[in-house]
Amino acid sequence: MQDYNFFEPFEKGRKKPERSQVSWAKIGILILVGVLVWPGINFVQLMLLNNQIEEMEQTLLTSPDYPRIAEVDRKLVQLADEQRLLSQMEEAGRMIDGKEVIDEQLLFTITSAMPPDTTLNNMSISGREISMQGEAGSKPAIAELEFNLRNTGQFESIFVPSITEDEEAGWVFNLFFAVKGEMTDETD
Repeated sequence: MQDYNFFEPFEKGRKKPERSQVSWAKIGILILVGVLVWPGINFVQLMLLNNQIEEMEQTLLTSPDYPRIAEVDRKLVQLADEQRLLSQMEEAGRMIDGKEVIDEQLLFTITSAMPPDTTLNNMSISGREISMQGEAGSKPAIAELEFNLRNTGQFESIFVPSITEDEEAGWVFNLFFAVKGEMTDETD
């Protein structure tokens, strides 16, 4: 008995297509189209973004709030400058506090050493050196101030370089002296 294959004519007539050539060609065409189209898409998106930027700039420039925005920007710059200055001042204050020889107690000692008819017009402090300029009712009051400063034991090199008579103020004097000891750094 012989087997008949009724599908044989259909099998022999059909040729298998060459898939590798067709699929590689299609992939190549798709890549080529993608490479050519992608820059165009980016260009269109860039143009749209530029148009949006121009519209926003026009809206901003024509806005009635635009001058206030510029003023806010100026104020922000000014604020930054002021904050920088404040930080510098705070740093200087910390440095002065750390190297302070002259404190309230020392100023109290100087003022308590002054006789009643003596006034202080000017006092400058540079490191340990103190320079005073004042007025007194008499020469003995100036001598008493110098004596009182010596007796405190806190000062050295006390010197009165000039005493001049003033018709209105009485006696005008200059007094120089230094604080005993070395400057200490309290921040250490």
